[in-house]
Amino acid sequence: MTIGYFLITVAFIAAIVSATAYILYYKEKQEPLLRLGNQSFVVMGISIATSLAMLIYSILTHNFQINYVYNYSSTALNKFYLFSTLWAGQEGTFMLWLFYGVIYGFILIKITARKRPLVMFFLLLVQVFLLLILLKKNPFAMIWHAHEQVPVGFMPSDGAGLNPLLQNNWMVIHPPTLFLGYSSTVVPFAFAMAAMVSRNFQGWIKEARPWVIFNVMILGTGIIMGGYWAYTTLGWGGYWGWDPVENASLVPWIFGLALLHGLIIQAKRQALVKTNFFLAGTVFLTMIWGSFLTRSGVLTDFSVHSFGASGLNLYLMIFQGLFTLLFLGVFFNAISYYKKIEEEPIRFGDGLLNRETFILAGMLTLVLTGLFVLFGTSSPIYTSWFGDPASLSPDFYNTMITPVVIAMLIVISIAPLLAWKTSELRNVSTILWSAAGALLLTLLAFFVGLTHLLSIVLFFLAAFVIIVNLKVTFLFLKRNFGNAGGYLAHVGIGFMVIGILTSSL
Repeated sequence: MTIGYFLITVAFIAAIVSATAYILYYKEKQEPLLRLGNQSFVVMGISIATSLAMLIYSILTHNFQINYVYNYSSTALNKFYLFSTLWAGQEGTFMLWLFYGVIYGFILIKITARKRPLVMFFLLLVQVFLLLILLKKNPFAMIWHAHEQVPVGFMPSDGAGLNPLLQNNWMVIHPPTLFLGYSSTVVPFAFAMAAMVSRNFQGWIKEARPWVIFNVMILGTGIIMGGYWAYTTLGWGGYWGWDPVENASLVPWIFGLALLHGLIIQAKRQALVKTNFFLAGTVFLTMIWGSFLTRSGVLTDFSVHSFGASGLNLYLMIFQGLFTLLFLGVFFNAISYYKKIEEEPIRFGDGLLNRETFILAGMLTLVLTGLFVLFGTSSPIYTSWFGDPASLSPDFYNTMITPVVIAMLIVISIAPLLAWKTSELRNVSTILWSAAGALLLTLLAFFVGLTHLLSIVLFFLAAFVIIVNLKVTFLFLKRNFGNAGGYLAHVGIGFMVIGILTSSL
């Protein structure tokens, strides 16, 4: 047993002890149990960080006796590309995922472990499963363990090297950013699970919302990085090719956006309690499903991104199945209790022209989009039940997604001008001059060469979104800077749509 593998074993044991201590502290409120939970988490964290550092050191010093180092690195790589081989293979990405979980845990120990120990418990459940996977898929396995013909103690003169397509500056920053967003889905999930178990139906959203914002921002940044990399460097024909692995990161991001807007409504109107719990679970569970799709080898014939077969299918399926059952069990139990204590259904505002109704409509478009992309991404699995596996073409995605994008642009252009609770359309003059400005910009785009009718409609709506949300952003910059971020994000969506439409001119 190598030292690195020993540290992973120690981390696994410490994670189990810590999770047990936190759940017992939740039940018994004995201070020694909280200390045991915190201390065991520290042991786990140090063990994971040390083993990760050892793997990095092995990569940088060309220890090709370690099979992972041999498979993905070589002496010809510069230091940046060499370091990026840490996340070129499955074992390294699981190590990175675990390390991110440690960081989240240390933050949560400081701010929430005492009052919400269940958050730590659910976070640790994920850590336990990831460590179990690494006990199976040992990142420190020697080359002679993987290849029987290699004699014990043999040191290769060089490694197999990094895929030439991955020898790019974006390889250094895109994958770790994407994994940071991917892994952070566990924190809102842990808050939601803890809230459902403890019957804290409203209080959890204040603590969870910053983590949801973080998740959406970082995962979105990682997705944009990948799109830019594909467009400018890899020459794959555009920003987005609806590759199944690309979609695997897009789906939890879409559901995360829906959750973020649902939390806004819950904070304002105490509504969507059940919906937000369900969305928090969906974000996390679709992240696990995406991990299964990309790491099980089922997408090898359909994606340029996917890992090959790894022998982890059973573990990943158990990971998915157990957490799905756990979430559904907790969710339905909590909702059953909530229905008993709910004095009266919480009403939305009167009529349809109020902000919560429009936000809900936007959430619905996001959820439908997420389900549609999830269904399409999973097509190689369910089509294999009836014959040869197949994936949906990009044209199919583009055709189906267009009406959803139109609906989304309409919603995020009108919603900022609506009031909460009452059907009051504010600033009609803003709508008129914003529409006039959008029309002027659309005419300019038409004369430049944008002539397709659908593209013209999308351009007009995107320009309308930009103008309306820019005005609202400037208003909030003067009065309440913290509330300007969402509207500024809508401006970014408008520019993104225009960029996609005009990139082919």
